[in-house]
Order: sequence, then C-alpha cells, then structure tokens
Amino acid sequence: METRRPGRQVNGNAVMPGWLDSRAARACAVLACAILLSACGGRDWKPTLQSHDQLVRAFDEAALARGFVMKWAGPIRYATDGRTEDAARLAYAEAALLRMAAMAGVEAYRVPHVSAANFALVFSNVEAFGPPSASRPFCYAVPMADNNGHMTKVTLHLNINMPNAFYGQTQQITPEYCIVHELMHGFGFRGHSHTTYSILSYGNIGLQDMTEADELLLRTLYDERMKPGLQRWPALYQAHEIMAELRHAAYPDQPRLGFPAYIEKLAARLKQH
Repeated sequence: METRRPGRQVNGNAVMPGWLDSRAARACAVLACAILLSACGGRDWKPTLQSHDQLVRAFDEAALARGFVMKWAGPIRYATDGRTEDAARLAYAEAALLRMAAMAGVEAYRVPHVSAANFALVFSNVEAFGPPSASRPFCYAVPMADNNGHMTKVTLHLNINMPNAFYGQTQQITPEYCIVHELMHGFGFRGHSHTTYSILSYGNIGLQDMTEADELLLRTLYDERMKPGLQRWPALYQAHEIMAELRHAAYPDQPRLGFPAYIEKLAARLKQH
C-alpha cells in the first residue's frame, strides 16, 4: 500500500505543505478565505505527483517564453477601475493578487486611483472582449516589462458580464480560472505549459485556483537567485536547483532529484545544429 505524506500532493514534484508557512502568506490566505469568492476554495487538486523533469519544462515554457526572466523587482501598486458593482468578483481578483504577491515575496498595496498604479484591475460589462469571430475572451492581461526583465505595468481586463461557465458543455471554463490565469501572466509568466497540471494550461480550464505546481513555479521565479533579465540557459539551471531544494525541504524522505533530462535533451539538440 502506498503511503503518502500529509498535506496537498499534486501532479508535481514539488508542491509543498511547508510553502505557506510565512506570516505574510498565511495572512493573505486568511484574507482570501474570508472574502466571498475565496481564493482558497474550490481547488481541483490532481492526486499524482508530476516529475521534476516535467516541472522544469513547465518553467521553461511559461517563465522563459521570451528567452529571459521577467518578474516584479519592486512593489506592486494596484487599483481598480471601471464597473465595480460585482463586488464578489472584484474581491476574488484582489484576494488572488494579494495571495500571489505574498507567495512571491513581493510587496503589494492598494492605491486610490489607476493613475498611481502599476497593476490595474479594469472591470467592464460587455458581451465579450473582441469581435464575435475571435475566441471571445472574458478576461485578458496586458503585461509590460523593460529590456532588463523588470515588470513595469500590468493591466488586467475583467468582464463582470462573464457567466459562471462558458465555451460550451464540453469545456466549462470558470471566471476564477480566467482571473488567476491572467494574474499569472501579470507576475511574469508570459507563456503556457500544456504538459503540466497548471492553471496556465488551456487543458485545465475547469480549475478555480492555482495548482500546487503553479505555486512551485511562482516561488521558483521569485527566488532571489532568479534575477530579472537572466537568460534562458542559466535560468533553467537555476530553476532546477531551486525546485530541487524546495521539494527536498518539503519531502526530506524522498530521494534527491537528479539533473533534468529535459535540459540534457535541449543541450543535445543544440549540439546537432
């Protein structure tokens, strides 16, 4: 019989019961749980662990999509704008942003107006963003970074006219998925990883919150060793080391992780060209 360690285990080599031990993270988790649409509720955890190799690949695909590290190096000043009568959805977006900032170790605070903000939550009430022939998203993010990899501004467009589920009966996407997915983009994940149980994948649109793999990706990106502007290859090596350390700290009884085959395969491919 298989024995599992207590705590959440998700389709990822490293997603940890011990990761939310910081006071700031706990405070934001409490805040999120206290709000109407709690950022802690309704998680759709997948029971089996993903390999270290898969998660390093996910970091490459999601965090290094532009070839270098992009992240917030200074405080996030956020504000809301536009239609704010949907208090529950607005509260969910704010709580999720604060909780993610706490995980990342980034200071985040509200400012009175979007003119003073570098992270704007803009609410509209339309049938859908974009023309009818397009994919008709109900939320989207416009993240901006400078040439040195420092995030400078994010505008997250949210539609309060979003139904509780859309895109048909076979693909029920939730508003929560849309919000948190775009927030991940706003924290520097410019790509998607469709081989990982992640809210960044379009294959997991039923999710209502980050998976444990997403928490690992976020904490890896915001480790102090992962410098803004760090190029793809050194960033991949660094991601491997950080992820391996996080998993070992959470699961010390498991074997130490070896070097990812994903990086070895990429290197071998380059040598062939």
